[in-house]
Amino acid sequence: MLIQILEQGQKTVDIMSHRKVCPLGFDYAIDTGGAEQLINAASSCLAKLGKCVVLAQVPSVTVSGYAYVGGTRSLSGVGYGAANPQVFILRMLRLYKRGKFPVEQIIKTYPLEDIQKAIDVKAAGKIIKPVIVMP
Repeated sequence: MLIQILEQGQKTVDIMSHRKVCPLGFDYAIDTGGAEQLINAASSCLAKLGKCVVLAQVPSVTVSGYAYVGGTRSLSGVGYGAANPQVFILRMLRLYKRGKFPVEQIIKTYPLEDIQKAIDVKAAGKIIKPVIVMP
């Protein structure tokens, strides 16, 4: 069962609403936005022995040690989907050419002078992949 609980850019996160669906918590939570608030919310939804996986580039994050040690939970990061880049990038290009990979929905470009804005929107979880365009 896959349930999307959190939305990117959401200002408040109701971390207890998942208890109606899964009273003991989820075995897995996946974060794709990289915002600390969402990573902590995803972590709090885990059952004992649950695993939170972060797929986004995150400069740093502070999580509750009790949430992990107390419930024997784990937090891990996965770079590039743990894929082989030589295979994965070519596959993504083929999907894009066929119109099946909507890259324009994930990427937003920023000129170099707006680099701080790009960093801020990424940190806030408002965009998945900010791209800096060099002059």
